[in-house]
Amino acid sequence: MDKDFWISFLRFLDQASPEELNGKITDVELLLQNTRSAEVRSDAKRMIRFMEQELFAQMGKQKRKK
Repeated sequence: MDKDFWISFLRFLDQASPEELNGKITDVELLLQNTRSAEVRSDAKRMIRFMEQELFAQMGKQKRKK
């Protein structure tokens, strides 16, 4: 995945709702099940980690607002 993909993905992370993030995590997990390329698997796992971190960050922001 090239530089432009990662820039676009990071923009998505910045703007995505928790529902969008959960949906994308599911999509990427399906990709992991259907690919054998080590490079694609590595990138997919990295994407999942980033999305999970963003979900936790959003949860923390919501708790602080209350």
